[in-house]
Amino acid sequence: MKAAFTWQYSHLWRTFDRIVRDFRDPAWTAGGFGLTTPARLAYHILESTRYYIADSEPLMFRNGNAMTARSKDIGESELPTREDILFLIGSMAAKTGRWIEGLDLDAKNPDYPWAGDTKG
Repeated sequence: MKAAFTWQYSHLWRTFDRIVRDFRDPAWTAGGFGLTTPARLAYHILESTRYYIADSEPLMFRNGNAMTARSKDIGESELPTREDILFLIGSMAAKTGRWIEGLDLDAKNPDYPWAGDTKG
């Protein structure tokens, strides 16, 4: 089962990487409206993944700067570049791989009750 999860997450990260690479700079920060610009949505995906795998480290860009603000609170001038997101995709792909390896798939899930009963 872990092998299937690992493969699925690897596929997700590869697909996300391709989607980000397909955007051009004007559309990256100006496409969409408000909270739905590609840059903000991409950051939100990474931010949410970090939350759900219980990673307490801030998202660190290649230049060493940490992104600590929530995606909805980032100013337009602070939005991550495509290169920033691509770097973070690589980082989060490795972290989710380690997270999956450490999962006990038979354990109860008290942290996220809205995800449903894992012990039917």
